[in-house]
Amino acid sequence: MPSGGRGLPFGALKYRLSGKPVTFVLRVYAGRRKTCTLFLGGNMLGNLTTDSRYSVLRAVEALSNWRALALIGAAALLTAVLYGVGARLGFFMLSLTALIGMVVMAAGMSAAGVCLLDQGRNKPLRSLPEYFAAGLVALPRLLGLGLLIVLAYLALFIISAVLLFLCKIPVLGALLLAVLIPVLVTVFALAAAAVYIMLVLAAPAIWDGHGVLTSFSAALKIARTHPWEVLTKIALGLILCWLVSAFFLAFVMLASLQVGGLSASIIGVGGGFGLAGLGGMGHGMDGAGGLMIAAAFGYGLVFAVVAALLSMMPVMVSVLTWLEFSVKINLEEAAAEAAGALQSVKQTVAEAQQKYAAPAAQAASNKADAPATPESRVQQGAAADLPADKAAARCSRCAADVPVGDMFCCVCGQRMA
Repeated sequence: MPSGGRGLPFGALKYRLSGKPVTFVLRVYAGRRKTCTLFLGGNMLGNLTTDSRYSVLRAVEALSNWRALALIGAAALLTAVLYGVGARLGFFMLSLTALIGMVVMAAGMSAAGVCLLDQGRNKPLRSLPEYFAAGLVALPRLLGLGLLIVLAYLALFIISAVLLFLCKIPVLGALLLAVLIPVLVTVFALAAAAVYIMLVLAAPAIWDGHGVLTSFSAALKIARTHPWEVLTKIALGLILCWLVSAFFLAFVMLASLQVGGLSASIIGVGGGFGLAGLGGMGHGMDGAGGLMIAAAFGYGLVFAVVAALLSMMPVMVSVLTWLEFSVKINLEEAAAEAAGALQSVKQTVAEAQQKYAAPAAQAASNKADAPATPESRVQQGAAADLPADKAAARCSRCAADVPVGDMFCCVCGQRMA
């Protein structure tokens, strides 16, 4: 096993299970080469370290990125402050500050993603204001990506609803439903997995500076050309995140119980993570009531920091997946495909407008060319006899010109407003 390097001290673990037709090989060790390779039937199903710089084992490096943690923490703190201020100013201000807080929190998460992207590339990290500005700039594109996914899901729901409506047909409906239920369950499961994979690949593409359609097209191209490698990398990355999170949370819970027991024995509060103090907030900040509130706030702060810290690991898995597989596709082709798809949509819309505009124009032309009726002649004659300066009103019933000051239409007798 190679020595040296910057890897974490995982030691060495080698496990082999051979048999026909399945062969599974898993190697995990620290050093200059960190590999985790999966073989199936003698063929590589997913090599997570084709480029060791983007191994999923690097997901734990996100725990050392204090800038990303500070961005998430600052956004969460500002959101809490906005919510508290809005709660004191009434329902309208609460709704407004809650909306602003959501934008701030989303911008903070987006900024942390940009920061982790630089870390994944081993680039020098920028300042916190620069990252927050970059996250804020990427936020509209992330919302656009979310809108595309929502529209796709909405189309799936509409199609499913139509098919389920057909199940109301007597006799045949029951047979159709028996077949439709497993099909829809499978389709919705695959759709949920596809949405997650698209988010994992497209969000870092947006943080990388690409547009919404280009990011969506690039993610789709990666998923089509490297489906099993991407799926395996994401799955093993999430397993690693869960294991590390469980490890951290176990020690945090143990430490919280110890501190809670110690504080309860000395000052009488702090046990049960201080949550009992939430029921006594009306007692103010004096005496035991104030201590309970302080204990609840302290424990909440601890778990908020731990949650923010652990949430960065799945984001790092997403970043590493994008960095590894984005170099395996032609991003210019993905951008061209996205532009072509957009142009195709515009052309379809233009053709539909022309298709429906032509009959309307033809109907208007036919109406203009139609022979004059006796009523229309009367209207035209009445309008021609009016002075130009007095033909300022028009009848709402027959559209004839009515002199200013007349209370009734001279053609149809309609009362003028």
